[in-house]
Amino acid sequence: MRKRSIFAGINKKDKMKKILFILTVAVTILSSTVVNAQEKIGFVRSSELLTAMPQFKAIETEINQKSDLAQAQIKSLEMEYTTMVQKYQADEAIMTDIVRESRIQGIQDLKMRVEAYYEKSQQDILNDRNAKLKPLLKLVNDAITAVAKENGYAYILDYDAAGQTGVLVYADDSKSVMGLVKAKLGLQ
Repeated sequence: MRKRSIFAGINKKDKMKKILFILTVAVTILSSTVVNAQEKIGFVRSSELLTAMPQFKAIETEINQKSDLAQAQIKSLEMEYTTMVQKYQADEAIMTDIVRESRIQGIQDLKMRVEAYYEKSQQDILNDRNAKLKPLLKLVNDAITAVAKENGYAYILDYDAAGQTGVLVYADDSKSVMGLVKAKLGLQ
């Protein structure tokens, strides 16, 4: 059995077009591989950049104060709950059914208030923290973008974010652009 050529049944002019097309595709693929191999890649540690900023320390202090206040309020509510339960247990033997039901309802209501307050205070603190950090994150991202453009980097990875997702397992410290970004942020 005779092998058939991919050009069987095609005239010479069409053969040349097909060969030229295949060569063009091959050259394009090879040249893009060479170009990609030459692109600069760097990395930063965004959490280190954020914590180095003086504004960050002020934000964390304020958030910690709000958290401490919320914890104090929760502790107060929990003490009130414990006192209510202890009083119920002490008086239970002499209570009428209607008083018992009323007290149980009061204890359950207070427990739900404590839980709701805890959840809401935690969410409020997280939202407040995120809102206050948003402008700092923008400053960091703008500095990273400026460093990338000024120094010809095609990619700058966030080691912290990539490491948490498992996307980045190792980064050569010589590829770090932390010094450049810190300088851009005035953190040197």
